[in-house]
Amino acid sequence: MKLTKEFVEGFLERYDGDLSGPILDIAGSADPVGSLLEYLNRKDIIEWLQYEFDGLLMHGFQPAQDLELPERKNSELLLAFLEATKAENSRGLECDIKPAGDPEELYTPEKYIQEYDVSIRYEGTELGSCTLESEGAYISGKWVAESAQWATLLQGLIPLPTVAIVEPEGQRQEIDRIEKLETGLKLADVAAIYAAYDQLKARQGNLSAVSIGELSKESDVPVPRLQQFLLSEARQDRVDLHATSLLWHSLNPDDRAGATHLPGRSEPAITVTIRQKLVTAALPAGLDVIKAYDEIVDRPEARKQLEQTNPALVVARDRAITELGREKLNQELAQKQTLQQTRATRR
Repeated sequence: MKLTKEFVEGFLERYDGDLSGPILDIAGSADPVGSLLEYLNRKDIIEWLQYEFDGLLMHGFQPAQDLELPERKNSELLLAFLEATKAENSRGLECDIKPAGDPEELYTPEKYIQEYDVSIRYEGTELGSCTLESEGAYISGKWVAESAQWATLLQGLIPLPTVAIVEPEGQRQEIDRIEKLETGLKLADVAAIYAAYDQLKARQGNLSAVSIGELSKESDVPVPRLQQFLLSEARQDRVDLHATSLLWHSLNPDDRAGATHLPGRSEPAITVTIRQKLVTAALPAGLDVIKAYDEIVDRPEARKQLEQTNPALVVARDRAITELGREKLNQELAQKQTLQQTRATRR
């Protein structure tokens, strides 16, 4: 192995004695690195390696051309000697990797990040420590995790374990719950209810109270699921449920089928007035959802409040942002492919 100026300087800093011996050994040796390091004890060599690793980790994710830096070259020489001369019971190089807390949710409920604390040791002595980050996301219902990136100067120097976030326990079920809201309905079902309500309201001369049974029939949402949705919305003060003064036998079959029993009231509700719609179901996907969100959220505190009052809007907006980004990326890739095909044709 070839000596470097920096390696010799590092040796001189640690060697205290007559230099005639090392010089003679180097002159007649085919292994100049080994000849020098034999004058140091193993503890001194590992401490030297520890010093070099501090420099490696400080450079972080710098470009690959920095592999020629002295810290990298010195570490290669020291590690090679330590590995070649280690005892059979030596623990050698070890990476201790521990999660730093639980996975954290990113800007959408489907995307998470996990930090890891890493300690790199040689024969029990810590050479250095760093933090890794791995991201994971639910893509088309499947969990996909990205491997954490190690510092550039460590790559190819030591064996680097693959570190990837594990699927957060129980989060998939939570995403499904948000998708179906609190009502067991998907957003498409809720949109159908609102569309049917508007049609019935227009059909009866713009009177606000419409039959719950007719609303179920018009929207094609089963009565029990519609009732569950309306009761949930009533608790949020977004709909009003009305009883009727008519006798039960005077009601038509649709009205009777939609009769909804209300807690604390003896008579069931027959009609409903929708005063406020869930924004995510009332608006189309994409830019309109983002616009609705932006009109409400003008500061971090507003988002936190919206997560409590209308979590579905937050979810829909974040999904719209993700889809728009994905669409833009696909367009850029398509343009790139078209350009490459054009160039190939010209050749």
